[in-house]
Amino acid sequence: MRYNFSADFVKVTAPDTSFADAWETICYTLLLNEFGEQDIIKLKAPEKGIDIWRPVNQSAYQCKSNEHGYKGSIDMSKVIQSLSSALLVRNTYKWREYIICVNASITGSGYEKLLEFKKSRDLSESDIKILQADDWSELAEKHIDSIKQYLDYRLLVTEDELKHAFEKARYYDQYIQQYMSAVNSTPVSVKLTNNRTPICIELPFSSDLTVKQLLDVAKALFGIDMNKRQYKELETSASPSVSLLYNGQAQSFDKKISEVIHEGDNSFELWIKIVWRDYREDSSDKMLEFKYVIGSEKYTNRGQETIRRTESFYQANMWDSAISIKKGIF
Repeated sequence: MRYNFSADFVKVTAPDTSFADAWETICYTLLLNEFGEQDIIKLKAPEKGIDIWRPVNQSAYQCKSNEHGYKGSIDMSKVIQSLSSALLVRNTYKWREYIICVNASITGSGYEKLLEFKKSRDLSESDIKILQADDWSELAEKHIDSIKQYLDYRLLVTEDELKHAFEKARYYDQYIQQYMSAVNSTPVSVKLTNNRTPICIELPFSSDLTVKQLLDVAKALFGIDMNKRQYKELETSASPSVSLLYNGQAQSFDKKISEVIHEGDNSFELWIKIVWRDYREDSSDKMLEFKYVIGSEKYTNRGQETIRRTESFYQANMWDSAISIKKGIF
């Protein structure tokens, strides 16, 4: 599960007054739940380059963020400025490691700037660490209940956006008109979640339309294409396999929505599996759940890397699509 910690989905709640404050609160809350109240201390301003202090490990944390949250958006000059301040109080706090907490991925050039500074101050590799968006996603998955109040991944889709989703799914105009008429004559509000991100989409639909039609809309709204991705250097390929679950059960494509939903529960889950092929063995497709691949000795490193790259690609697409819906430019 990959989370997005940009200003599009992070809420600034009192006593925080800025996005930077909100990000620091999320970091502090996750670390507090990971290590315990006795181990984590939030320092008050002026923090001298240190936002959070973990005395038991002598770890100093500095939180840096960018509202956009995309790769390379972190201002490394500000990171280095805070690190410089922290070095001035190193003898006071006796910190052994300085951990930079960012809500976006650092680029190669960003790492180079940090490495250059480390060399100029004779800092070792173990002195400085970076916790990036993927690291915070892992912590969020473990302790999501503790930060739910700071995040809002709900997206409301309009009828115009639903129509555009049908268009993206390549339905003919005459069928789209029929479907939109059905949305008006037999309306039902549907909630779509998925197993790769915490994005939740609420949209108008019709109880007379089918699971297949809802699945096509879901793929369009979540930005999922079914194209196979080739990895020549790995001699592998991968593509998604999708289905719609209701109460944890995959639903037949030809069923009407009215035949599936009951007791006022209109929630469906887009379930995305990754199917990969190993061309060295000319083997049959291997269908895996990503969460079972990491650390498993059953599959080769090439298979793990294929799954990792493919899921990362689709998760990025899903967040891009979510942001376009959030901004009203879907």
